Amino acid sequence: MQLTAAQFSALLEGLDWRRVHEARRTRVPAQAG
Repeated sequence: MQLTAAQFSALLEGLDWRRVHEARRTRVPAQAG
């Protein structure tokens, strides 16, 4: 499976958004950036 730069960026943004959203309810993630 190959992703274009745009698809990969969108995927990472989606994962980061979920991580940040969940962190607000629970705890701050140990790894930032």
